[in-house]
Amino acid sequence: MALALIGALPLLASCSAAQDYRGYEVHTVIYEYTDPNREGRERLALQQAQDECYLSGDMYAQPAGPPKIVSEGGGNFRATQSFYCIGIRGED
Repeated sequence: MALALIGALPLLASCSAAQDYRGYEVHTVIYEYTDPNREGRERLALQQAQDECYLSGDMYAQPAGPPKIVSEGGGNFRATQSFYCIGIRGED
């Protein structure tokens, strides 16, 4: 029983440290990539979300979870990533 509790501690710590972004504006970015350019396409998706959030009056784009990835075959993938827009511009 003690081992089960010890194993659950990291899970509990990560849950309590997670922020609650319910009620924040969400932007979704869909992008395509192949294995060699995945990281670059992920950065471009984050930048696109950051721009959209900033233009709507928020400071930052925060990923709302991992992307949903679908294989298109032949080493091509399509990813859908959602981002929360957080931090109102002009706040101290």
